[in-house]
Amino acid sequence: MLHRDQGRDLLLRQIEINTISVSFGGMAQTMDQFHSYVLKQCGCEVTEKQVPKSLSLDGMAMGLLEAWKKYGNPRATVVFIVMSNERNIFDQRLVEWRLQEMDPRVRVVRHTLSHVAEEAAVVYFRSAYMPAHYTSDKDWEARLLIERSRTVKCPSVGLQLAGSKKVQQVLTQPGVVERYLGQERAALLRTTFAGQYALDEESDEQRRAVSHATECPDLYVMKPQREGGGNNLYGERVRTALCQDCPQLKAFVLMERLNPPCHSNWRLDAKTFTACPCTVGELGVFGVLLTEGETQLLNCQMGHLMRNKAVDADEAGVAAGFGGLGSLLLQ
Repeated sequence: MLHRDQGRDLLLRQIEINTISVSFGGMAQTMDQFHSYVLKQCGCEVTEKQVPKSLSLDGMAMGLLEAWKKYGNPRATVVFIVMSNERNIFDQRLVEWRLQEMDPRVRVVRHTLSHVAEEAAVVYFRSAYMPAHYTSDKDWEARLLIERSRTVKCPSVGLQLAGSKKVQQVLTQPGVVERYLGQERAALLRTTFAGQYALDEESDEQRRAVSHATECPDLYVMKPQREGGGNNLYGERVRTALCQDCPQLKAFVLMERLNPPCHSNWRLDAKTFTACPCTVGELGVFGVLLTEGETQLLNCQMGHLMRNKAVDADEAGVAAGFGGLGSLLLQ
């Protein structure tokens, strides 16, 4: 996301990394086609460079296909773990259909967590990222069975935890990313980091950040170890939480709140087409990572996603109803 700092410079800032139930890869690839068509119908000629294509759908299907091949049994299935009341089925079906277009031998099945009953080459989690998704011991037992099996997990428990807010906060600490990228690449990556501060340990930097957040809560956001949207604390809720002395506070990460530039836009939903005079955009980049032990078999960037929301909306989750899908329009 673009961030305008106090010196009024525009800077590129990383918000988070998602490693489980990464969604809208299917719809993202159709968005640029749709918006290019709409612009042309309105008399605006645009080039592919102005509305760059996203290959997110092809990339997600390719990653699942390579994992299915690596498993080595053509009779084994690709299992999508979904919710019983799944709302995001259309995006998921696009991935399923593109996967089977790439290789008709692949059989895709959809199950809730505790109903996986056949040999699976790949388990693709579109659920099981929130405590509410584990409704009984059967769900926990099923997750443990999957994790212990030979099936390719998307993601494994370890990779799911690597995407947690706490791990991302630790990666911002001095010397951590340098262990993996080296000094030069780490220095470049650090230019995208927003300030993040642990609330489960004390330091001079943490105490300064907490003091400043108590005085100016609108400049910060508090993030718990949760996914799915609607969990963060903003504004006065930040001040209230920081002034409380409770153990639950240690589960949060205090993060600098970004100040993105605004632009006019239009919102289209099932019933309305509404002018939005002031919206902000968040760019997501898809990646495919396939490993065997510590060996990387595949590691590549595949496409992008643009999400938009009203400037006064705290959250940007599309499935949660806070934001909408968009496209890049470059000048």
